[in-house]
Amino acid sequence: MDDKGTNSKKTPADKATASTPPAASQSTVAPSSSQSTTTPPAQADQPASPTSQPPIMNSVVPPKKKTGLIVGIVTGSVVLLLAIAAVLLYFFWWQDPQRMVTDAMVSSFQTKKVVSSGKLVMDLGSGNRADIKIKAVADSPKSKTEATITLAINGIETQQDIVLTVVADGKGAVYIKGEHLKDIVRQMAETIIKDRGQGALPDAQPTVIRIRDQILKQLDEKLNKIEGKWLKVSFDELGASYADKDTCSQEIFDLINADQQVRSELINAYRKNSFVTVKKDAKVEPRDGAPGFEIDLASDGKMSDKLRAFVDSLGDTKLGKKIKECYGDKVFNTANKTTSSKRLPTIRIWVDPWSHQLKALEIKARGSDGDKDRDLTMDMTFDYSKSEQIDIPSDADNLKSVLRDFTGSSPIP
Repeated sequence: MDDKGTNSKKTPADKATASTPPAASQSTVAPSSSQSTTTPPAQADQPASPTSQPPIMNSVVPPKKKTGLIVGIVTGSVVLLLAIAAVLLYFFWWQDPQRMVTDAMVSSFQTKKVVSSGKLVMDLGSGNRADIKIKAVADSPKSKTEATITLAINGIETQQDIVLTVVADGKGAVYIKGEHLKDIVRQMAETIIKDRGQGALPDAQPTVIRIRDQILKQLDEKLNKIEGKWLKVSFDELGASYADKDTCSQEIFDLINADQQVRSELINAYRKNSFVTVKKDAKVEPRDGAPGFEIDLASDGKMSDKLRAFVDSLGDTKLGKKIKECYGDKVFNTANKTTSSKRLPTIRIWVDPWSHQLKALEIKARGSDGDKDRDLTMDMTFDYSKSEQIDIPSDADNLKSVLRDFTGSSPIP
């Protein structure tokens, strides 16, 4: 009985001890799944870790980031402004029509290698016409031009085209070769003989035929000497007066080709007096991505004024003094101002928008001979990325002696 009373009555301290679980039981309780993914509870009996305070150096990081951002914005703005300036410079200065044309002319002064091709059409009037395909190669100081000529002449039926090739060696000699000339000349001779024999009496027809055969035979013998053969011509073979002019011309050519001072003076004189000006109201379609411009030849005489100023400024240069020495002061006299534009040709050019090199040239001209108009059209393109070897003929005959033999006794009455 005493034992029951002792067990049933507990002191307040004993109750407190009984309500508090032992410490060992807390350490053996496994954490829940939610506690395993979160920060473990801080131990009340441990001091706070010193790493819980942010380091002092971290306080200066934000200013550095702001400074870099400002520098980036400023740099980007400068780059944007430079890009805008470049675009404006390209469109309003580099793409200025007059500047492009002037640069194209200046570039042509300095071009040493170029391959050009095109066509020349000549309306000779009365139904006569000549179509000429042209291919020219320049490799300064040498040049080569090949022309394929198609003739349409009233009363003459041409079966083949004439092929004419001209080579200049840059030393004063020119070489010429003609192919199919024999066929054309023979057909023309037959036409002339036929026309002259139309009025002959029937009894004289056998004589006309015999004369025709004799003439054609003589022509064949002479034409065989030049058909498909190189012929050489130079001014020193034409007499002393021609030789002097040729020597002087060669010296002028050499100055332009080899003397940088001469080319610089020529370019400066042209830039100051650009007489090839753009016609502002003309609309020209682009060609292969190159913009086109029409040259203003009238402009109330302004072109003549600029040309006069260019020639005057050129007269004081090294080149101008040499030209005066060769040909006298009169060579610098230019034509009077143009007062009428009715017969002026139309000239259009196309210029590469990046290099400002001349890409194409078109000329349309109309003359007048009484009531018969004479039209001429030329269209040429230029390629500066190509070049071809130019060989100087080594087996050429003397043109002067061949022509003397050819024309010494004409077989045609």
